[in-house]
Amino acid sequence: MPDNTVRPSSPSGYAYVTDRFLHIATAVIPFVPFALIVGWRTWVHAKRYRQGQGTGWQGVAEGGAIGFVFALIILRIGIVTRPAEAPPYVLVYGGLAVIVGLAIGVVLRLTGILVLKLQRR
Repeated sequence: MPDNTVRPSSPSGYAYVTDRFLHIATAVIPFVPFALIVGWRTWVHAKRYRQGQGTGWQGVAEGGAIGFVFALIILRIGIVTRPAEAPPYVLVYGGLAVIVGLAIGVVLRLTGILVLKLQRR
C-alpha cells in the first residue's frame, strides 16, 4: 500500500558537506582581510621585538584601530543614510570595538612574547 507521508528530502553526503562549507565560508570570508593584516603586523612586531627595537605595544594599539575600522565598516550604511543620528552609534559601537581590538591585541602580544621566550631556550 502506498504511503502518503510527506518527508523532507535528505541531501546526499556531498551536497550536505558542500552546503555546510558554503555557510561557514560566508561567515569567515569577511574576516580574511583583517586576519591577513593582523598576521602580517604580528610578524613585523615580533621581528622588531627580537631585534630589540620594539615592545609590541604598537601592535596592541593597531588592534584597537582595526576594531574601530571594523565597526565603521559595519555601520557605514547607517552613517551615510542618517548622518545626524550616527554619532552615538559610532561612539558606542566604535568604542566597544576599540576595547575588543585592544583586548585581542594584548592577547596576541602576550602570546607572541611567550612564543619568542620559549624559542630562545
